[in-house]
Amino acid sequence: MPRRHSSYHEAVIAILDEALISLLLIFFIIIFLKKINIIDKIPIWLSIVVVPIFILFLIIIYLIIKSQLRPPAVGQEALIGLKGKVVQKLNPEGFVLIEGEIWRAVSATGKSIDEGTIVVVRDVRGTTLIVEEESSSVPMQE
Repeated sequence: MPRRHSSYHEAVIAILDEALISLLLIFFIIIFLKKINIIDKIPIWLSIVVVPIFILFLIIIYLIIKSQLRPPAVGQEALIGLKGKVVQKLNPEGFVLIEGEIWRAVSATGKSIDEGTIVVVRDVRGTTLIVEEESSSVPMQE
């Protein structure tokens, strides 16, 4: 059975493939220009401009490939496990701030959770988040 590469390895292989094709194309262009004696007439500034553009081109291709291989982070599954901050006391229902958005939330335990407390999303029901207090005291980054 053939070994399957990770998406990172696939992206690296794809960028190396693009680089090889581009370098071969440049190689054949240089050989053609030498054959017809034009290579000596190409100014040095043109080479200085073309190389950074080529490198930028490779970086852009790498970023595009990398973004296409990443799994989409949308839907209810993307919310589960995120941390948020209570902006209106949950008694047991209120509102939480998660990644810059305010969501209706319900306490998973049914207990009251004070404003300013860090909570973790455990489930999603429609547009309501089921949350519980975070057990550790690690501060949330806003």
